[in-house]
Order: sequence, then structure tokens, then C-alpha cells
Amino acid sequence: MQDTKRSASPLKKNSILLFGIIFIIIIVILSSKIVFKTEKTTIPTEQLITVNRQSFRLEVVERGIVRPARITAIKSNIAGNLGKLIWTLPEGSQIRKGLLIARFDTKPMMDTLLQAEQQKADAEARWVIAIRALELMKEAATSKEEAALRKLEIAGIKADNFRNGSGPLERKKLEQQVKKDARTRDIRKKAFEDMKPLLDNGHITLREYEKAANELLSARENLVIAKAALKNFDAFEWPKILREADMIKEAAQMELERVKRTNELERQQQQAKIEKYRRDLEVKQQEVDRAKREVAACDIYAPTDGILLYSTLPYEGKKRKIQIGDSIWFGQTFLEIPDTTDLIVELNIREIDVTKLSVGMETEITLDAYPDKVFHGTLSTIDALAQQDENHTSIRRFSATIHFNETSPLIHVGMSAGVKIIYRQLKNILAVPAGAISYTNGIAMVRKGPREQAKETIVKIGAVGVRWVEITDGLKENDQILLDIM
Repeated sequence: MQDTKRSASPLKKNSILLFGIIFIIIIVILSSKIVFKTEKTTIPTEQLITVNRQSFRLEVVERGIVRPARITAIKSNIAGNLGKLIWTLPEGSQIRKGLLIARFDTKPMMDTLLQAEQQKADAEARWVIAIRALELMKEAATSKEEAALRKLEIAGIKADNFRNGSGPLERKKLEQQVKKDARTRDIRKKAFEDMKPLLDNGHITLREYEKAANELLSARENLVIAKAALKNFDAFEWPKILREADMIKEAAQMELERVKRTNELERQQQQAKIEKYRRDLEVKQQEVDRAKREVAACDIYAPTDGILLYSTLPYEGKKRKIQIGDSIWFGQTFLEIPDTTDLIVELNIREIDVTKLSVGMETEITLDAYPDKVFHGTLSTIDALAQQDENHTSIRRFSATIHFNETSPLIHVGMSAGVKIIYRQLKNILAVPAGAISYTNGIAMVRKGPREQAKETIVKIGAVGVRWVEITDGLKENDQILLDIM
């Protein structure tokens, strides 16, 4: 009995297994029929549409990057490349105007300031000493001029004495001598004349008579000499005296003028030296002021609100962003603060599209981060000079900017954006979908008529949009054409 049960159990299990296999086969067969039936179902690839009038716009589609309209450049105001960056806020920090954002090493600037202050002190000392020397020089010059003036006065007195005193007195003496000698001659002459009768009468000796004759002769000779002396005085001595008087006075006057000229020259030289020292002091003061400014310039404060960005610097033939320890040259931009309240989209327009566009055209902007939201903008600039496309050397592009017409907290610097620049609005014109147009050897054609009777028809096209194409000839309103929908 037990054996019978044991033999029946495997049979039952086999029956169940067989039934299951048959069921699976049936399911597979039914599924295959359904699949084959589906594959045989015809999917339409064309659509019959009616030609009518449409209104659409022509637009240039490009991509760009959101940038700030204005960027405040932070530059080094430290001479040469002495500005060594030792600290800065992290890039991307939101900053406010007046906030400390970076710092340079102050040691080189402090050394320069100390040296400049010492040089200024030396220059100031030279300037003060030169001023004091000028004061002493003026005192000495005054003394020299006074001495020369006294000499001139003495020379004037001497000249006046020669002209009106000793000179005329000497002539007066000579005149008196002439008169005296003339009187002596007359006396000797009278005495001699009186001697003749006395000699004849024997009252005097011949010797006495000859003596009287000799005395008369001496008197006459003395008179001649006195007259000659007076004449010589008038002819030579008196002009000489007058000339000497003039020369003494002229010499004193010339000496006074020489002293004045010398004093003036020395004064001018000293004043020039003072002016030189003053300019030197001014230069040294400027160097001190510049050194102080450079010390103050070691602390960099934000000139405006915004986001802090690091600039790129050339390094070993490449470019990288600034780092702590970099030496920044004077006037070199090392930080930037974009104005995030005024944003633009920077883009490059193809050469074939730029002739269609002009500044002021309306645009639609879609951010990749918010594909369902459309922002409006205005084409604000188009560069006049084309640049070579980095990816395609045969294509030339023109840089352009689009200004956002609205502000939104959703817009951030660096976002990628799709841009549609609307350059023409077409209204109520005959148009067909762009997919209905095919080209054979450059000739535009459509398939006109019902599906079974469709014929290739040549058309002339006008404006070409993204979805619609203007038809200027070859079709009329209410014509039917085929449109590929695959």
C-alpha cells in the first residue's frame, strides 16, 4: 500500500511539471502573435496639411555665459613687484564696500618709508643750513657794501680837496712865487741901475757893481723859472690833479659796484642752492608720502559690494589664479569684484548672422539651470572686429553682449544661457512648416496634393524661421502638401 502511494506521488509531480511547461508554451505563442501583429501595424510617416497664413518671428539662436556688466578691478598700487600677497579672503566671498579683502607684506614698504624719512630729514637739514648761511651772507654783504660806500665817500672828499683845495692852493703858491720873483727882479733891476752912477763916481767898487748885476740876473732867472712852473702847473699838474681826483672817485665807485655785484651773485648762488635743497626736500617729502601710501596700500579694502574673484596671472608660460605668496606688479589686476546687480550675457555671433542684427533688438534668455523660465533682454553691444572661432578656424565670430531687462535672484554669474535674438516679426504671410521643404540641387520643393497624388512642386521661399518658411511663389492659400513627421 505504501509502495503504491510512493509510485503515485512522482507521477503526480511529473503531471504538474508537464502542465506548467505546456502553459508557458501557450503564453509564448500568444505573445509572439501579438508582437508580430504589432510589427505589421503601419505607422504613418507623413501628414497632409493645408497651406495657410502664419505669423512668426525670425531669430538668431546662440549660447552664452552670464557675466557682470561691470567689474571693478583691484590693482596693486605698490611700486615694482614689491607687493607680496600674504592674505586674502576666499574666492567667491560675498563682500561689502569697505571690507578688508587682501593684504600685502608691509616689511619692504616700511623699510622704504624709514629710508625715505631719513633722507627727508637730511634734505631738510641742508635746506635750513642753507637758509641760515644766506642770512649770514646778507649780513656780510651789508658790511662789505658799507665799507665800499665809506671808501667812496673818502674818495669823494679827496677828489674835492684836489679840485677845490690843495690843487688851487698849489697854483696860488706858484702865482705868488711869480709875483715875488717879479718884485725881486724889479728891485734888483732898480738897484743895479742905481749902481752905475755910483761906480762912475767911484763910490762903489767894480766887484760890488758886478755883484748887483749877478743878483739882477738871478732875479730874472728865478722869475722865468717861477713863470715856467706856473705854466707847467696849468698845462700838466692841474689836469693831472683833476684826473687823479676823478680816478680816485671812479675807482671807489667801481669798487662799490663790484662789491654789490659780488654780493648779488653770491646771494643768487645761495638762493639757487636753497631752491635746490627745497626741491630736494619736496622730492623727499613726496617719497615719504608715496612710501606712506604704499604702506597703506598693503591693506586692500573693497571699493564696492559684490563677489570676490581671483584674477589669472601668467606663470611659467601658463596662466593660473593668484595664490598667497605671489608678487604683484604695480598696476596689475589681481582681484575683481563684479557688480552682481547688473548682469549681461556674453556670446559670440556667427559672421553670417551679424548682418541681421543691430543694437537694441529684443532677446529671450533661457538659463540651463531653469529651462522653463524665460528672461527678457536687449542686445546692447556688437564688436566691430571679428575673432576666429576657437573650435573652427574657418568661422569668424563677433563678440556681443545682452543686457537683462529684469533682475532675479535666480540669475548668477557664470551660468550657461541659451539666447534668441529676435531680429524680425512677420505677420499674416503665406508659410509652411520648415520640415515640408526639401532641396534638390539647391532648388526648394514641396510635395503638393494628397498622399497618393502628391507631386514635387518648386517653390520660392522668403524668410526662413526656426519652424516656418515664407512662400513667395509656387503655392497659394488652402493648398495641401505633405509634411514628414518622422
